[in-house]
Amino acid sequence: METYYHVTGEECLPWIRKNGLLLFYGSRCTFVHDPNGKGIYLTDSLESAYLYGRMLGRDYVLKVHTEEALLQTGTCEYFFSKPIPAQNIRSVGRLEDMFTAEKRKEMDLLFVGQCIGSISLICNGLCGASCPQPSKSFRFMVRSVIYSLNQIARLHDVS
Repeated sequence: METYYHVTGEECLPWIRKNGLLLFYGSRCTFVHDPNGKGIYLTDSLESAYLYGRMLGRDYVLKVHTEEALLQTGTCEYFFSKPIPAQNIRSVGRLEDMFTAEKRKEMDLLFVGQCIGSISLICNGLCGASCPQPSKSFRFMVRSVIYSLNQIARLHDVS
């Protein structure tokens, strides 16, 4: 069995523990690669889960085991197009508790660098003539970058 990680909010935990991870589409599932628009995003490393948690404003990580093949959408990103039963969720934990303060700071600084890269893409998109109206995913990326940078600034008391 392979091990993957999924980030979520505390408010979703009771439901997920009972029902597992189901396919959803909406405000919680923005970057969708499935033509039907439904899926579950997973990552293969706890560090990547931490960074996604920062980006999405989610505090909890689920450790998921599956034998199913996953569609790899990036270096460490996976898209699962079938429900994941509750018995395949092996553990749940707060992302903050999984790393030392020093390691969290190191990952937050890495994330800030990624945000700066995203800001460059955003600026290039806004300046390009072929970008008359930003797409939903483009607007989500802008909101995610701003939210994440604000969270990190508060966390590290940066003004």
